[in-house]
Amino acid sequence: MTEIKKEVVNDIGNKEVEIDKIVFWSSLTVILAICLSCIIFPEGANEAASVAREWVIMRWDWLFLLFGIASLLGSLYIAFSKYGHVKLGGKDEKPEFKFSSWLAMIFFSAIGSSSILWAVCEPMAYLQSPPFGYEPFSLEAYNISLAYGMFHWGPIAWAFYALPALPVAYYFIVKKQNNLKLSQVCSDLIGQKNADGLLGKVIDIFTIFATFGGNGPGLGFGVPLLATLICAVFGLTRSPILDMFVLIIWATIFSVSVYRGLDKGIKILSDINMVLIIVLLVFVFLVGSPLFILQNSVEAVGTLATNFIKMSTYTDTIGGSGFGQWWTVFYWAWWVALAPFMVIFVARISRGRTIKELLLGIIGAGSA
Repeated sequence: MTEIKKEVVNDIGNKEVEIDKIVFWSSLTVILAICLSCIIFPEGANEAASVAREWVIMRWDWLFLLFGIASLLGSLYIAFSKYGHVKLGGKDEKPEFKFSSWLAMIFFSAIGSSSILWAVCEPMAYLQSPPFGYEPFSLEAYNISLAYGMFHWGPIAWAFYALPALPVAYYFIVKKQNNLKLSQVCSDLIGQKNADGLLGKVIDIFTIFATFGGNGPGLGFGVPLLATLICAVFGLTRSPILDMFVLIIWATIFSVSVYRGLDKGIKILSDINMVLIIVLLVFVFLVGSPLFILQNSVEAVGTLATNFIKMSTYTDTIGGSGFGQWWTVFYWAWWVALAPFMVIFVARISRGRTIKELLLGIIGAGSA
């Protein structure tokens, strides 16, 4: 197994880092092979993806639902335990980023354009095809639609990132290990020899592939949305060229922010996004019906609270509607797919936070 070393400027501290040639080229080969297959055989690729998706969400729905509940309960238990006050870093070390910027970076790295797309589309979809056997567009469907949207982007979803981020942050910050490969984070579990060997390579390749696969739906849903909005505002006709233009602009903004690093790139972009989201929320609140929004939001939170356990375990095995699988389990699988990337990112920006801050900040503030 050959590894090459190269001097790179990075956020860990401008130190020499190892670029694993096997992991890099293996991951790139797999990703290119999948992309080319989708381009050359679009119908076959779509059918294969549909079969794989159905196999995951229909056969393993119970496991995803239990894992979601366990992640939330585990996070809350640790946060309020005697270890909650333990700081990730030196005893007197202050957080590297202020709380609002720290939260913004996590928030927009996790959901991004989904905050605009699904905030509108998801409740409308539930009105047409509601859960629990409710009739479409019935009073029950209206009451549950907004609550279910909150559920899918609420505490359980964020727990998928909060709980695994803790050991990675501990490994990186407290144990002062600059290598943030997940294979090395797992070294205490699988042994250092396995972490440096074939098993470690497989873990790292899977991490890169999961990040690629997890971000795919975000771009797939987001690009058409932005292109459609541009057409609506400027009176244009949507075309593949416009979609490609939107994708290029999107990728350019992301690439520039990553190239400029955390302080001068990702942090600034996240702060701008947070301001824009707040402005959008205030605008919608003022030009809409403020009283209706307040009343309906309070009721939706109550509906979510009273149905939380039912939503968390809903498979409709007898009814066979598939709502829990095609919505909740699909979402949980999507969040889990992005977890390897997110836990590394969260660990990198959480120096100086306590364990309670890390867990409750991600779950509580992210849900809010």
